[in-house]
Amino acid sequence: MNLVEKMENEKRSLFNQLEKEKEQLKLNNQRYAKWLMQNNYRYMELQANLKKINHSRKDD
Repeated sequence: MNLVEKMENEKRSLFNQLEKEKEQLKLNNQRYAKWLMQNNYRYMELQANLKKINHSRKDD
């Protein structure tokens, strides 16, 4: 194997490694975005419920 082939193999190997890392980061980002949206939705629900409770107490 000559030097050019060796460099090409190393470059290809690094590229494949970076592609795998990119996919893993993308997957982790999607999971985090889903988690964040779910928690934001839950927070908004709790906030609305608290507002209803406080409003009903003021009416009493």
